[in-house]
Amino acid sequence: MDTPQQQFARYYDDYFARVYRYVYRRVGARDADDVTSEVFTKAWRSFGAYRGPSFAAWIFRIAHSQVTDLLRRRSRAPQEDRDASAGERVPAPDLVAHVETDLVLDGLLRALPDYQRTLVELRFFADLRHADIARVLGKTEGAVKVALQRALLRLHDELSRDGEVSI
Repeated sequence: MDTPQQQFARYYDDYFARVYRYVYRRVGARDADDVTSEVFTKAWRSFGAYRGPSFAAWIFRIAHSQVTDLLRRRSRAPQEDRDASAGERVPAPDLVAHVETDLVLDGLLRALPDYQRTLVELRFFADLRHADIARVLGKTEGAVKVALQRALLRLHDELSRDGEVSI
């Protein structure tokens, strides 16, 4: 039988990249390392209380909460601080070869309402299933499916209208 430390280490290895990718998309390069570290620190501290059927939903609920807290703090920051951090987003290291695509995608996602952007990022950047997204956001699976479909249709409409891509 594994110790809690061994179990957590396995989860860390399995989920670190996915959590980082989600956090990175939400908060940018400047804060992604710190927020991801906070996520796993909080998860470790409360790991003894974890009883859920899905570690993915549990860890991403923590990640979503940390991201939301940071974004809320940023929105209350003085305007000059927000201006200074607005242009700091750079493509993730594994996407350097696709900078233009990343910038187009980033712009499209930023145009979505926050809830829809969160759904898309949890589904495609964090690679969560609908049921896990529902647990993260405290919604029903059906509501998540419908809202995600609407977000994807909105992205499709934006892409078609801008002439970037035809899906």
